[in-house]
Amino acid sequence: MKLFKLDEEFTGSSLNIQGYDIIEIWRFKAKSEKFRAKSEVEFNPDVLTECIRNKGMIYGYVQKGVLKSLYIVRRNNNVFSCDECFYSKEICDEELIMKMDRQVAFLIAQHASAVKNGSAVFKGEVLPDLKSKSMGFNWSMGIVFAMLYSVVFVNAFHKEYGIVIGIMLGISMGFCFAKHTYHFESRDKASVSVEDVKINT
Repeated sequence: MKLFKLDEEFTGSSLNIQGYDIIEIWRFKAKSEKFRAKSEVEFNPDVLTECIRNKGMIYGYVQKGVLKSLYIVRRNNNVFSCDECFYSKEICDEELIMKMDRQVAFLIAQHASAVKNGSAVFKGEVLPDLKSKSMGFNWSMGIVFAMLYSVVFVNAFHKEYGIVIGIMLGISMGFCFAKHTYHFESRDKASVSVEDVKINT
């Protein structure tokens, strides 16, 4: 696999690219003339809206509000595939393109992992199964939210009840914000071909 080292753990935030923001483009933005005017990538709004209407996704990288690259992710039942990738003329650095591709491929695999028998295909390559592992309770976020909710609920309820409710909600938020690591299973564990994906669609 070219984009990821198999069985190597990574975090979602480690895929962020300095100087660029990745966005998901919704239907209203795809149709926006203002958005198109700030794009260095040519696209047909009807193609994007049709993709979104069929439960697909559109990702883009922006730099200072200007669209620099575009990825059209189509969905066919339990298969998410991206074969339509467009880059600004300024995006000619192979390493930068690889970083962009890597993050989008991860997002596609993440969506596929949330669907029963889901598969992800990126530029004609079927991605192995994406696995996630929780790094445990996020203590800092749990404490922050416990204090915040305690202040809110102490004013709304009896002091003791407010503190108890705040602590309980803080614990739940600590689990919600637990950090995760990811890895792609090696091919001998998750062996699937493009032909297999086509058969299942």
